[in-house]
Amino acid sequence: MVPQKIAFFLEKMPYQTSISDYTTLFAQLVTRTAKDIELLIDSLPSEDSTSDLQFNSLEKLEEENRDAGKSLEAVIHEGEATLKEIHAALHNIAKAQLEMQKLEAEVSI
Repeated sequence: MVPQKIAFFLEKMPYQTSISDYTTLFAQLVTRTAKDIELLIDSLPSEDSTSDLQFNSLEKLEEENRDAGKSLEAVIHEGEATLKEIHAALHNIAKAQLEMQKLEAEVSI
């Protein structure tokens, strides 16, 4: 027996659908909703994700950051030393060129 409001609605449908079709559709919708709910529950953080675990992860990241900072400082010091060597080499080259020009000038006189 179909309630009166539902029967009126069914009469207005452009095609005839049986109650069993609606039952099947309703079951499919319930199943899909249950799967969606399960997916949402699975995507929630687990109980293992406590504040202690997060704190330990942050400490580990900070330690890695300090190590990376030390490595960066070492590379910077190496780069500065190399730059000093390059400046000294350029100075020696410029000095040698000036001496060569001076000798060439003396020879051509």
